[in-house]
Amino acid sequence: MSGLTARMLALGTALVLVAAGCSSPSDSTEASQPTSPSGGSTTPTTTAQERGTIDSPLPVDDATASGFSYAAGDGSSASWDGLVLGLVETGTHEFNDVEGRCLFLLGTLTPTALAEGLVSDGSATPPISMTIAGVSMDDGINECDLEEIKAAGYGWIRDAQVTVGTTFPFYSEFFLPGPDPAEPDVVTVGSASSDDATIYELTVLDALPSPGVVIGGSVLAGREALPVGDEVASGFGHTSSAGPPTDWDGFVFGLIETETHPRFNNDEGRCLLLLGALTPTALAEGLVSSAAAVPPISLVVAGVLVDDNRNECDTEAVEAAGYGWIREAEVAIGTTFPFYTEFFLPGDDPADPEVIVIGSAISDSATIYQPTVLDALP
Repeated sequence: MSGLTARMLALGTALVLVAAGCSSPSDSTEASQPTSPSGGSTTPTTTAQERGTIDSPLPVDDATASGFSYAAGDGSSASWDGLVLGLVETGTHEFNDVEGRCLFLLGTLTPTALAEGLVSDGSATPPISMTIAGVSMDDGINECDLEEIKAAGYGWIRDAQVTVGTTFPFYSEFFLPGPDPAEPDVVTVGSASSDDATIYELTVLDALPSPGVVIGGSVLAGREALPVGDEVASGFGHTSSAGPPTDWDGFVFGLIETETHPRFNNDEGRCLLLLGALTPTALAEGLVSSAAAVPPISLVVAGVLVDDNRNECDTEAVEAAGYGWIREAEVAIGTTFPFYTEFFLPGDDPADPEVIVIGSAISDSATIYQPTVLDALP
């Protein structure tokens, strides 16, 4: 630990210099990258060859007739292109003991413009609903068995955090309670109470379709990723409103590759640990920083945002070297906390990360770093 402590002290001057230039908007990380392209209308809209009606809905899984475009509205310039593939039926979730029917709408979404940030905001995706016996039903979550759907590469629609031009295969879940629920009439993309919605026929597929995935352009277009491990260039400042508002100085050492967790992760994939240091410089309350107020950290891999996680990778060596899990950063002002956070990239040959992101990736305030994998623990 003594060597690491000495390294922390050597970084002190650099971190102070970063703090001097740190801005203080809520939940922001100091960054000099230019903003993302933006555009779109100010009203939620959906455009296609036709929008369909409840009496004449559009077909699904048709490359020409089943597409839609959607603009988020409400002051956001985020916009999407999408395709509706159809519905699949599954059993209920193991925690759902209510009798009923489970349906998943499957499709793809591709952001065409972002309001800000590096990736799309999942909360700006189009609302999805069904009309059943004249009543609109919004999609839900955690009531239906989605294991096969996730294994086929689909993700929950609100998790659509991808770069412009990258396809996100999505699912949207519906649970129809009762021993013999009424048959849905149509599926609606967009607000069902608006003329801007697009209406599709209710087609239940016999098998899961394979979504076509396209990876968009580089997230680095018009941006520059900072180096890691550089005592001048690798520091950052962050102000968070998550938990008690806290100002931080930080430093990024780089990534270390490790094995998967020996007890909790039997999946094939690649484990990367990000190493860095955090020092609280101002607290809204209390004697020590709140772990809930640490900056969010993520990677962009093949156009998709990958959030950090825990208990999927072996962290024994980094903990022995004096690093602690980032969510345990509860220290007094001026005290440096050497941290790690982990990323598991599943698959036989996962893509390499394109950037490390410190701060919210859906905000222009994030700071991005080169995803350098180190040969040894710093």
